[in-house]
Amino acid sequence: MNALKYKNLAIVVMVLVGGGATWGYLRSQHKANEIAHAGEHRDHELNTQAHGQKVVTYRGENYTLPLQETDYSAEQAAKIERIIMSDVAPSRFQTYQAMMDYVNTLEVPGYGSSTGGYGDQTPLGQITYISIQLPKKSEFRVITYRAGKPNAEYVYVDDFLIKYPYPPAFEFTAEGDELVYKDEKNKNVLRKISLQSRMAKE
Repeated sequence: MNALKYKNLAIVVMVLVGGGATWGYLRSQHKANEIAHAGEHRDHELNTQAHGQKVVTYRGENYTLPLQETDYSAEQAAKIERIIMSDVAPSRFQTYQAMMDYVNTLEVPGYGSSTGGYGDQTPLGQITYISIQLPKKSEFRVITYRAGKPNAEYVYVDDFLIKYPYPPAFEFTAEGDELVYKDEKNKNVLRKISLQSRMAKE
């Protein structure tokens, strides 16, 4: 009787051990299959991205870039630069918001722009500037306007191209017959123009 009991117990232990091993094997196989499927899914995503493209719209025209690229081609950049530089700046804006809306039409996706107005009240009034970065270059088209009084319209003053490592921040002072553009950070003089010539245009 005892021999039969031990025999049955041995059989039960073997079944449990064997079943556990089988379950462990099946679980490991299932996990391996999950990993394999996950790898296949990732490969599919990578392949989809590798063959994909992204489209950037600027001034109503689409520019197609390979998905892995972060910048425009030289040809695309040259075309966008021509658009920026050939755009005729409005002679005046009725409101500050109208000026900002104009900046938004020129700003290149992926590149910087800046706006501001710092420094002394000049004979031209308070000077405000906008700057637009050219693609693939550390160059900015800068356009300045003056506002004679608070909430007055903004009147065109100046338009030029400047090489700079980041969107420039200007402050303005009047020195004699000149309007002086200074770097807001290090106070270096970046440009001077005649006050009288600008005032004469009004």
